[in-house]
Amino acid sequence: MSNHITRDLISELELQRYQAMREADTDTLDKLLAADLSYTHSDGVTDSKRSYLQGVQAGKWKYRHIECQDHDIRIFGELAVITGNIQIDVDIEGIATHLNCRFLCIWQQMPDGWKLLAWQACRRLNESQ
Repeated sequence: MSNHITRDLISELELQRYQAMREADTDTLDKLLAADLSYTHSDGVTDSKRSYLQGVQAGKWKYRHIECQDHDIRIFGELAVITGNIQIDVDIEGIATHLNCRFLCIWQQMPDGWKLLAWQACRRLNESQ
């Protein structure tokens, strides 16, 4: 598979993941996330696949809007590395929050398809960044 086709596929998987997050669709998220996922939130807290899915299902995070901006997808064999900016409107344990973050995201090609292996977000201190 060419890098161009792979980038398009990863972009589509990211859109599916954002939609599943907004809809709290844990079945779709379960299919997209790697078993050994490391999901580090913008506050530094890290979830496993299990704890992240439990939090989504329990309504710990209610994603209202997710907009990825200025992202770059690079392919390294069976890994896809995405860096970029993201705006997220989310209710975190009932508190409306706007997140303006820089992120690093890693997808890995596995026997059953591409899976999200790692996510790490960092809040921007200055909204103009």
